[in-house]
Amino acid sequence: MKSFGHPIGSTGCRMLTEISKQVQGRAEGRQVPDAKIGLCHNLGGAFSVAAITILGQRG
Repeated sequence: MKSFGHPIGSTGCRMLTEISKQVQGRAEGRQVPDAKIGLCHNLGGAFSVAAITILGQRG
């Protein structure tokens, strides 16, 4: 997430987009070799809301 700033509400969406691209093998120039699973952790509110999303490939 380097050089993207921190727009409230959309940071988590940007992280999910990146993880999705990594797992699909479409993160051009930033691709992690053999990425099969990714985890996104995000906080909201007054740090009283936490969300964890795990993305992976089927099979």
